[in-house]
Amino acid sequence: MIRILIVDNHPIVRTGLELSLNSKPHLKVVGKLSSGIEICEFVRRHEVDVIISEIDLPELNGIPALRAIKKENKSVNVL
Repeated sequence: MIRILIVDNHPIVRTGLELSLNSKPHLKVVGKLSSGIEICEFVRRHEVDVIISEIDLPELNGIPALRAIKKENKSVNVL
């Protein structure tokens, strides 16, 4: 099972991706977030294999947030 975190500040995008990904038996969306700050906190508390993230996020831009995640957890893949 591949655990996926979706990060986008548009609820419709998050929901659409979740429905599409969860329709595959080997994929599971474990979280849906809307800001860069939330990414760091979520990944520290939950097991995530892949993060699908928008770059232009409120509070903390996606690029610095994802760099911080990769620095802490090199096994997480980022799209």
